[in-house]
Amino acid sequence: QECNVGEMHTGDDGKRAVEVIVDFDANPTVLFQLIYSGNKWDEAKLRLETHPEEARVWVARYSTRGSGSTVSTDDVRWKLLPLHLFIALKGNSSSSSANDDNDLVSADFLTSLIQAFPEAVLCRDDQNMIPLHCAIRGLSSLDTVQTLLCADPSSVYMKDNKGRNSIVLAEKVYGHSRRRGDEDVYKKLMAMLASSMRGFKPTQTDTEDYSLEQ
Repeated sequence: QECNVGEMHTGDDGKRAVEVIVDFDANPTVLFQLIYSGNKWDEAKLRLETHPEEARVWVARYSTRGSGSTVSTDDVRWKLLPLHLFIALKGNSSSSSANDDNDLVSADFLTSLIQAFPEAVLCRDDQNMIPLHCAIRGLSSLDTVQTLLCADPSSVYMKDNKGRNSIVLAEKVYGHSRRRGDEDVYKKLMAMLASSMRGFKPTQTDTEDYSLEQ
């Protein structure tokens, strides 16, 4: 499978890893395609079990030049990991029934995605957002937010491209879109984020404004 080689990243174990990127319109991973469909969670989970390496492959969509036949890999329309995509598609699901079989399957799939590539919870998409930022902006369920926080509590301190950590971002999002019935969700979300902050002592690295880095 052809792919682009992106930046080098150093993991917690000190080893260097190459960021692998594939083109959404030319050669997306099967896992990404199944998630993109929005309702094939059983198939996606099976694919993840047999091909866990696809959880760490970025998929990007590029703009075209001229007549539209030439793709410019310098002009990225979006770039996502499977985890980012899943959260974007499952946003605003707080009203879903806890007894909905499809919702329960997708929640289990979220856990499996994180287990396949734990570092994904701290990876930034093309908008410089980690999955927690995506979940807050997309009004994801509290269960989704809690799963992300449990995977890596330090994510609560990480800032978006405007220098906002998760609590500041949550105040901004709900301050502009709060509707009748959202107040209880907002309070629970803020309590959840605050609890994570109290339970995790940040290092200087955790509180740095990564949005200033290129």
